[in-house]
Amino acid sequence: MTKTFKVLALVLFVLAGHTTLVPSMAIAIQENSKPQVAKLSSVKSISLSGEGAAAELVIALTTPATYTSYKTTAPLRLVLDLSQTAQGTINYPILLNKGNFKTVSANQFDTEAGVLTRIDVELVKDAEAVITASATKPGELRISFPIIEQKTASFKKDSIDKDNTIIAKQNVQTETKNSSNATPSPAETLSQRALSSISVKNDTIILKVDGGVADYNSFQLSKPDRFVIDLLNTTLSMSSHLIPLNTSGIASARIGVYPDKVRVVLDSINGNFPETSVVKSDQGLSVKIISKPEKNVVEEVKLKPK
Repeated sequence: MTKTFKVLALVLFVLAGHTTLVPSMAIAIQENSKPQVAKLSSVKSISLSGEGAAAELVIALTTPATYTSYKTTAPLRLVLDLSQTAQGTINYPILLNKGNFKTVSANQFDTEAGVLTRIDVELVKDAEAVITASATKPGELRISFPIIEQKTASFKKDSIDKDNTIIAKQNVQTETKNSSNATPSPAETLSQRALSSISVKNDTIILKVDGGVADYNSFQLSKPDRFVIDLLNTTLSMSSHLIPLNTSGIASARIGVYPDKVRVVLDSINGNFPETSVVKSDQGLSVKIISKPEKNVVEEVKLKPK
């Protein structure tokens, strides 16, 4: 075998090896270029956890899934789109009527990007939802409304505070009422109320009593006409016992002091005492002159000349 023949044989051998390798590489490339089918998740269950405003909607999936969420106002609902997720075998709609959740329904759609399941959650109130993925349970999503929970808790706290305030006020009023019903000692009563002045203003005689008037008696006496006012459980803080009035047919006020009362006697000017009314006031007692006494008419007798 010549040297030239050996070289040609080697070249043919190498070329033959390349022709067998090229189809194998093409097959491998074709296999790797085949699109891989994504594994679908599925909705296992939908349930509620918690009570009242703290209730959470729990959506359990077979595997974690990518989702997007948004809210609509007419009707008021929260929409959750689960990518590459089947709606499962749950019977929809699901009636909840708890917390901020009314009903839940789901629909599955086949899109160019794959399978999509849309979950519609009908809401009671328009509030911001918080969606969290469970760290301990893969594929579990929780929907809650913490703002409503906080407002409810705050409202309950305010209601409790108001109730406690009302109860406290009632207790104070009861204690005050009981204290007022208790019979005070004569010394305590006398030290609390005192007649300090007697004055006249617009046909009204004002008896100023420091500490207010608790009880009093009033009556009229005759021969001569006079009006008597007894201020019970009251002392006298005035120095004078005779007060000139000279108003509306009343001449003066005479004051007498007794162990359990102060007596004020109003004397008439001409023996005819006017009609009066006595009422309590912020200052003490007000004696209102309703009508002035009629004056005695003296007929003049003219002497006829004889």
